[in-house]
Amino acid sequence: MDPLQKRRTHRSRALALIGVAAGVVAALVAVLSALGAAPSQAVGTSDAAAATSPRSVRFGNARVAVRALGPTRTCFTVLRGKSVLRGKSAVARSCVRRLGASEIGYAATATEIGGLAGSDVVAVIVRVRQRGTVWAQLRSGAFFAALPRGRPARAILKVLRDGTRTTFAVRQSR
Repeated sequence: MDPLQKRRTHRSRALALIGVAAGVVAALVAVLSALGAAPSQAVGTSDAAAATSPRSVRFGNARVAVRALGPTRTCFTVLRGKSVLRGKSAVARSCVRRLGASEIGYAATATEIGGLAGSDVVAVIVRVRQRGTVWAQLRSGAFFAALPRGRPARAILKVLRDGTRTTFAVRQSR
C-alpha cells in the first residue's frame, strides 16, 4: 500500500470515528435533556394531586394511580384492562410539578390518554385524528379517555370553570 493510499485510509477511518463519536454525544445530550424535560407544557402538582398518600381513581376498567414524590412532585400512571389487578397494565406514566388550578398534566398512548387536572378544570376534550372528539371522564382531580382504534389523540382542549378554553398539541408517551 503506497503512502498516499494509507493516508486516505487513515483519514476515512478518522472521519468515521469522529462521526460515530458525534452521534454518541448527540444521543447522550438528547437523552439527558429528555430526562430533565417535562412530559407536557402544563406541568406541576395540583390541589387534587397534592395528596401525600398514594391514591387511585377508577374509570370503569381503567384507572389513574397517583403518588406524591416529595412536596413538589406528583407522578401518575394510566392503567387499563383486566390485568389492572395484577399491576402489569401500565399504559403510560408521567410526573408533574406544581400543577396550578387551571392546568393539566397528561400521559398519552395511541389508544388512551389520562392524567391530572387542577381544581378549575371542568372538562377535558380530546381531539382525535380523522376528525372527532372524545370527552374524557373527569373525577377527583384525574381524567381518562379511551380513544377509538386507529385514531390517536392530536390535541387536548381543557375547559376552565370561567369558560376559558385552551387547546394544545398532544405528545404521546413512548
